[in-house]
Amino acid sequence: MYIPAAYQSPSHEVSVAVMARFPFATLISFDGIRPVATHIPLSFEPSHGPNGTLFGHLARANAHGALLANGTESLAIFHGPHAYVSPTWYADHPAVPTWHHVTVHAYGIARILSEPTEVTEQLRRLVSQFESGAGDWSLDRAPADYLQRMSAGITVFELPITRLETQCKLGQKRSRQDRDQVIHALRETGRPDDGAVAEWMTAFPMLPPDSAARS
Repeated sequence: MYIPAAYQSPSHEVSVAVMARFPFATLISFDGIRPVATHIPLSFEPSHGPNGTLFGHLARANAHGALLANGTESLAIFHGPHAYVSPTWYADHPAVPTWHHVTVHAYGIARILSEPTEVTEQLRRLVSQFESGAGDWSLDRAPADYLQRMSAGITVFELPITRLETQCKLGQKRSRQDRDQVIHALRETGRPDDGAVAEWMTAFPMLPPDSAARS
């Protein structure tokens, strides 16, 4: 990913936060002729390996699973908050439209998980990440034979991260007045994605609260 110096991530924590808060990723592998992409949620475990590990699964009928098993590098793309920025929001002119965004590229070589205990652990991890509140669903609430049939229909994998690239394009090249005006304009649109970008711009280079990041 091309990342101008001004938009380099200020810390590893930013990369971790994006992967954890925006887990629906685009997983890309190469079949020798063309790239193959699958859109799936990926669970990030920071304690597994020096850069953390991603866990996920896809339908067994998806040929992408065979690519994950062949030992070649794959890429997971995580899109954090992003929004259109109009040049009319700037004090300094001339100016052109742009798009503010926070994006993470995570690279690694996948390993297929086939042991029943590994598969169950991964599924529990993913469910617990998204279930919250009273009446949470868990694997224990489903019949064992049903879970066994469902598990037989998926390919479960881990992707130890070997390399991370993170771009934080949040108006760092603009004046303080321009940034303040963009933050105000984004909040005024009422769109959740715009509001999330405004919160990241306000907090940057620190991380905004989880509630703002998820809005």
